[in-house]
Formats: sequence, C-alpha cells, structure tokens
Amino acid sequence: MDGLIGQKKVVSAIRSQIKSGRIPHAWMFTGITGAGKTTIARILAVALQCHHQKNFGSPCKDCWSARKDFAIYEVNASELNGVEDIGKIAANSRFAPMPPSTKRVYILDEAQMLSKNAQNLLLKFFEDASSTTVWIICTTERQKIIKTLQSRCMAYAMVPLSFRGREILLARAAKFIGMERSLEDLVDAADECNLTSPRMLLNALEKYASGLAAHSAVSDASEANIDTYAMNLAITGGKWSDLCTILTVATPDDARYIRASAAGWLRGVLKRETNAVRRKFVAEQ
Repeated sequence: MDGLIGQKKVVSAIRSQIKSGRIPHAWMFTGITGAGKTTIARILAVALQCHHQKNFGSPCKDCWSARKDFAIYEVNASELNGVEDIGKIAANSRFAPMPPSTKRVYILDEAQMLSKNAQNLLLKFFEDASSTTVWIICTTERQKIIKTLQSRCMAYAMVPLSFRGREILLARAAKFIGMERSLEDLVDAADECNLTSPRMLLNALEKYASGLAAHSAVSDASEANIDTYAMNLAITGGKWSDLCTILTVATPDDARYIRASAAGWLRGVLKRETNAVRRKFVAEQ
C-alpha cells in the first residue's frame, strides 16, 4: 500500500483498523473507474495472509509472489451477478481455508452490477461470516449497493488524484518506460480536463509517449466516444452549434466522463480568472 499515490488517508485508516485488532469481515472500496479499488483490494487480500510484513499493507516478496496459492477469489460481478451465481461462489465461505491461507478472501469487483436478489443473498453470508472469511466489495456506484449490505461493510472512498498526485504518477510511469519527453503539457492537459483516474492517466501517457499532442492524448484516454477537449473549447467559446455536433455521437455511458471533464475544465478556467484578478488587484495597490 506504500506505493499507492494519493490514498494516504485510506491506507492510514486501514492500518489503524488492523492495529486495533478488530479486523472487519467485510470491506467496501468506492471510487471512479481506475481509481485503484481493485488494486488495494488485492493488496489487502494478500496482506491478510502475510505474517512477515513489518507494516501492514506491505506483504513480503515471498507472499506476494505466492499470492495465487492463497484462498483469494476474485469475482467480476458484471459477468456473475445473479442469485445462483453468487450462491455457488459463496457456498464455501463458511469453511476455513486450507494452508498456507489463513483467510478465505472474496473480492467482488464491479459490485454495482449485482442484482438486488443477489445482494440480499449476500447479507446472510456477511452476517454469518466465519472469522476466517473476508469479503471485499469494489464499486463505482455505491448508491446501487443496498443499504443493509453497505452497513455491514467497513467502507473507504478512493479519492481522485490531486494535481501533485498526477505529477508523481506520470513522472514515475515515464521513468519506468524510459520516456524523456517533457511531461509539463500532459500534466496541465490532465488538470484542465479533470482526468484523475490513474488508469486513464497511464493510457494518456502511453499515447503521449507515442507522439500525440497532450490534449489529444488526454481526450483519447477519457474512455468517452467524444473529443472532450474540443467539447470544452466549444463550451467556453460559446460555440453551441459545434457543441451539439460533438455531442451527437455521445452515448449514455459517456455521461459521467462528460460531466467530469466539463466540471474540471470550468474549474480550471475559474481558477485562472481568479488568479488573474488577484494579480491585477495586487498590482494596483
């Protein structure tokens, strides 16, 4: 967990929870796509098995290398989301795991895709969970998880990366791939378009490294079907006919990316205008 960028509060809270000796049998990680929910769930799953780590959340190399030998079950709820599916998966959750595992860990990824009936079925397993069983829910849409299931989880929200967090992530990744091109334009473009997902930032870096301009790389990495950079220029330029043309190819799934991109862009515009007014005021004094 030490290598996670921008999630210090989450990591600190988890370590405090473990240090207290009251280990939850159900956890929930929420946040935008690519925020690191599944990554932290996987680290947590191995950390719960490792007894050699000096600081919880930093499994030793041997345990991390042998993670496939532990009783860790990762389930993509977008593929297996019905009552029968979940019932089969959870059938063995009441039994202790075989060595070398000390915990039986179930990671439910994309949990917002679980049907309500499947979630209600999980309630029984969460309530009667064995002390050797741990459930971890990862979801982008917490509101789609029924309240009674949420209340049985220790929940943590993965926060979007800050400007500094984006700089650190991109710098580390650029060094790893041996890219020498300046990152300044890419960091600024990511900030303007409010691109805060680590996964999308890495996608943008890959495109930027291949020669794309910064804004094009960021726009292509947004996972939306539209050019969000052109969209934002049309918004601030008052070019409504251009905006309508751009949005004609958008799909319902693009709505979240469009809102986030527009909000980040307008925030950047307001920040720049505010700073300009402040500088002018100071100069006149």
